[in-house]
This record gives sequence, structure tokens and C-alpha cells, in this order.
Amino acid sequence: MKIKRVKALMRILKLRTLAPLLLCLFYFAASAHAAATVFSSTKSETGNLRVMLDPAHGGADEGAHGVNSLKEKDVNLSLALFLAAKLDEAGFEPRLTRDSDKEMTPEERAAAANRVQPAVFISIEVNGSELREVRGLEIFFSAPPAEGADPGFWRAGQARAYEKSLRLADSLEGSLRSLGLEYRGKTLIPSPLLGAVTSPAVLVTLGNISWSQEADFLTEDAGKQALARALVSAVKDFFTQKPKETEKKNAN
Repeated sequence: MKIKRVKALMRILKLRTLAPLLLCLFYFAASAHAAATVFSSTKSETGNLRVMLDPAHGGADEGAHGVNSLKEKDVNLSLALFLAAKLDEAGFEPRLTRDSDKEMTPEERAAAANRVQPAVFISIEVNGSELREVRGLEIFFSAPPAEGADPGFWRAGQARAYEKSLRLADSLEGSLRSLGLEYRGKTLIPSPLLGAVTSPAVLVTLGNISWSQEADFLTEDAGKQALARALVSAVKDFFTQKPKETEKKNAN
């Protein structure tokens, strides 16, 4: 009987000793799960970060026209599909607002992005003008609403992601300038599309299809490969940078 009592006491002591350890393990597991859920909306089921590409125009909205009967809507889609494949190879999960010749309003594009909740949103377009000053690359991001304007869409969209959009624009600027092409800088614009997206969002103009040299760069494999390398590098840079203090404040 004494032996049985001793064994019973030992079991009780073991349970008392293990209880705090089990509680700690439970706490850390719960914390890890909570941390994971913060990012789950921006990742696929395999954990890859989602990058949403938005080929501007489509359908009856052909966009700009260029040399050799090029249409902006077709060039944008071709570039987006090519870039999506390269992002996939780099371990990201690319998504597209359209993958065919489909017309969509800015509001529909923003809604499509917000349903997917990508880690970043990049709208792609090209110019089509014979004016020299509209050649080259340019990056746009959404300006806060002007005084007196309805701030509703901004508060529901870019308000919390604005600082990250600026940082995404910085990352793209560094990569795109390395291509050695004419670069026209970063520009704030009032945008129903970018302003309504809840993720970090920018619009990138990748060239001018009315100039033969840039049209060739945008449609030939060598040019698309160079653009893809620059884009993938920019996205990687964005995700490896430390958030700015203003980003942390806006997230709270």
C-alpha cells in the first residue's frame, strides 16, 4: 500500500511540474497562430506572398495606340502575363485583375484586388504619344483626397496602406532606374483605382509604344526579361525592408 501511495504522489508531483511547461507551450503556440493569421490574408495556402498585377484597359477600352498597330490593352496584358510567370518562378503567388481581353472599370479592379487582399498591387500601363516628354518609365501612387473632396473611398482603401505604397514606389524606382531607360520619377495622382485598394498600391508606366525603340523593348523577349528581373527585384526589396515608424503607427 505504501508503494502505491508513493507512486501516486510521484504522479501528482510530475503533473504539477509539467503544468506550467504545458501552459507555456500552449501560450507560444497560440501566439504563433495569432501572428500567422496577421499575414494569412496576403498569402496563398502554400504561404507564398500574393502579388496582384493589373493590366490596364481591355475590351472596348483599347487605351493608347502605337507603332505597328500596337494597342495598349494588348501590350499591358502581354507584359502582365509574362511578369506573373516570373513572379511565380521567384516563389510569389501572382494574381491578375484580368487574364483576357476584358473591360473593367477602376472600381471593379479595386474590388477584385480587395477580395484577394494581395501583399502588393501593381497596375501596369504604357503610353502612346509622339511627344518626347512622355517617353520612358514613371511610377504613380495615390494622393490623399483634396480638401473638400469626399474622403470615404480613401478611408476605406489607401488610408492604412499609404506609407507602404510610398515604400513600394521607392523599391520600384531603384530597380527600374537600373534598366538605364529614361525615367520620369514618382508622381502623386488622384486615382479612383489606387485610392480604393486596401493593399500597398502603385501604377507603373513602362514605356511609350509610339516610339519604336520603346515599343520593341516592351514587346521583345529581351526587354520583357529585363523588366521582369527589375520587378521581381523590387518586390523582394519591398518585403525585406524594415517598415518605417510611420507605417507602424498607421497600422495601430
